[in-house]
Amino acid sequence: MNAHLPKPEVLQNLERQFWQYQSLAEPVFSNKPSMDDEVAFVWRHKLAVERAAEFKRIQRNRQRDEQEQRLRLFFDRAYAAELDRHLEQPQWLQRDLGIQITQLELLEELLDDDGDIRRLSRLIEADIWLSKALIRHINSNRFDFRRVNDVQDVQLAINYLGYERLRNLLPGLIFEHWSWSPNQSQGIHQRKLWRWCRLMKTRSAHWLKLEELDPQTARVYSCVFALGAILVHRQATTLYQSMRQSWLSQARLESGSEVYEGVRFLRMPCQPIAGHLQQHLKVAEAFLQGIGYQGRFLALMQGLQTPWFNSDAEARALSRAFGEVVYLTLGSRVIKQVEGLEVITAYYQIPEARVTAAVRS
Repeated sequence: MNAHLPKPEVLQNLERQFWQYQSLAEPVFSNKPSMDDEVAFVWRHKLAVERAAEFKRIQRNRQRDEQEQRLRLFFDRAYAAELDRHLEQPQWLQRDLGIQITQLELLEELLDDDGDIRRLSRLIEADIWLSKALIRHINSNRFDFRRVNDVQDVQLAINYLGYERLRNLLPGLIFEHWSWSPNQSQGIHQRKLWRWCRLMKTRSAHWLKLEELDPQTARVYSCVFALGAILVHRQATTLYQSMRQSWLSQARLESGSEVYEGVRFLRMPCQPIAGHLQQHLKVAEAFLQGIGYQGRFLALMQGLQTPWFNSDAEARALSRAFGEVVYLTLGSRVIKQVEGLEVITAYYQIPEARVTAAVRS
């Protein structure tokens, strides 16, 4: 078998549908009636004295729709260009998302079964946000092992939890920190991203075990695997809000309300986001290199971009888990059927009974 055999075009198209679903952040509206349909309706149901006024109204609406379409196309082009520029600036992404090298080093530490609790403590204490998040979590009602008296000291919290509980808890806290945004418009993106990460965690545990690796590391690997998608989602949403607000401010200065109304209904373009999501591994690799990170996750990102059967054990497990996630998402939420998805199971060598049973459940 050729180790550099590319993915079949059919598989690339299916994965493209998966990323388009992930990027979709706007409701799907029904098609508007055509001009001929509206005119025919007016001609059949209106009196002769009303037709002229109705035809003028239809013409005004059509002109407004055409102007909105021109504004949308112009906005989409400007947005796509700005998104390209922002994703090429790792320092902007690091500033906006608060991703630190120490957090990546901490995740590396969690991959070790015999990890050093003292080094882990130093990494947690060095990150102010993570220290506060850890204390907030163990004092919350959702924590099963909550103490009667609240914990306020980070070191006490670490000692109370122990290494194994920290190992299970920290990847989720870091993922929430990376992916969470106060921006309300991110909601649907964020929910899809969290669902995808949960699926990656459960599916990758199976393949890691098959590769004779610790399945408990699935929490860490699913968090790191989602890094590129997090970067794209967060930056795309932040940029959309900024550009839309700027355009609204300028539209208020224009005479008449047509331009303002057209800008007010602009929605976030999905196509450029889907394109970057499809290249999420390259986005993550460029980001890690840009912030000066040289740890093992950089090599993992590079390994994930080679054919899965020619990769290291960790990359093989994650690639096959991702194949399952694509299958399950398309089969349950996009295509609503499993026919035609067998190319995914064939390429990644996944037992079809495993994924079809999950789609039906």
